[in-house]
Order: sequence, then C-alpha cells, then structure tokens
Amino acid sequence: MGRARRLGLKFGVAAAVLYVICMILTYVETDLYQSTVASAALFLSAVSFVLAIGALYGRSQKGAFILGALAIVGTTVGFFAGLFPRLMVSSLNPGYSLTIYNASSTEYTLSIMTIAAAILVPVVLCYQIWTYYIFRKRVSPNDSGHQAY
Repeated sequence: MGRARRLGLKFGVAAAVLYVICMILTYVETDLYQSTVASAALFLSAVSFVLAIGALYGRSQKGAFILGALAIVGTTVGFFAGLFPRLMVSSLNPGYSLTIYNASSTEYTLSIMTIAAAILVPVVLCYQIWTYYIFRKRVSPNDSGHQAY
C-alpha cells in the first residue's frame, strides 16, 4: 500500500493544482458561477479534493476515497447546474446554444420511445440474468477439453 500512497500523494498534489487552475479559468472565462447551486457545489468539491489529499497524508484510505468521490460528484453537479438549461454552449452567439427546450423530442417521439423502452429494457435485463446464470461457474483448463480450440 506504500507505493500506491506515495503515487497518490504525488499525483494528488499535481491534480489539485490543475483543479484549482481549471476552477479559476472557469470563473474567469465562463458564466458557470452565476448559479448559486453551481457555485456551492464547485466550492464544496474543491474543499473535498483538498481534504482527500489530507486524508491520504493521514493514512486514511477510506476517507480519501469517499472525499475523492465527493469531489468528483460535486464537480459534475456544479458544471451541470451551471450549464442548466443549456446543453451545449455556442461560442458564436448565445442564441445558438442548444438548450433542453429546443433539443427535446416531440411528444409522439417520446411516446414511441417509452413503448420501445418498456419492451426492450425487460428483454435486456432477462438476457443479463440469463448470461450471469450460464457463466456462474468457474472454468478450469480441464473443463474445456478440445472445444477451446
């Protein structure tokens, strides 16, 4: 575990520096921080990131893992909350941005997709259950015989 911890500390500090640079550039170059939810989530994710590195220094693998996961979730929530209702931001004109309103499907398309999902999701789930059932046993070289070739 010593080698993994050393690498985690080395790359964790480098990642934290890059993360801070990314957050500063995001603040300067975009409008993501105009949303209160996005600002709070991004701030908490930055704090979680720093605390995760501190947990590595304190030899708490579980704490570092949880705080690192919280930093990832916070960053994701922050960026999506800052983008809302936009999906893709246009660099040419803000009016050209793709939003949840102009990107949504028609009601007819949504009804067809609901029916397709209601039929196909159970089929996929049944197939997954069946494959796990079929391949549940451990295979050894003696079990394969001549059929492995």
